[in-house]
Amino acid sequence: MEKGTVKSYDKNCGMGMISRSSEVDVKFYADSIVGRDRVSLTQGDLVWFEVDSIKNLHIAINIRKA
Repeated sequence: MEKGTVKSYDKNCGMGMISRSSEVDVKFYADSIVGRDRVSLTQGDLVWFEVDSIKNLHIAINIRKA
């Protein structure tokens, strides 16, 4: 699991970005947010997540508030 900060999150379109200190930012989708955090997640929140690499694209999955 990695730790990062929600850089942006648009609940209307269901997408956002998480910034990581050691590597490039990763995109995430609302479906990857675990449990009730999907409703309360906002910009600036600290989160734990995993990274899934698909065709050289890095997507955050299993996102939980820290």
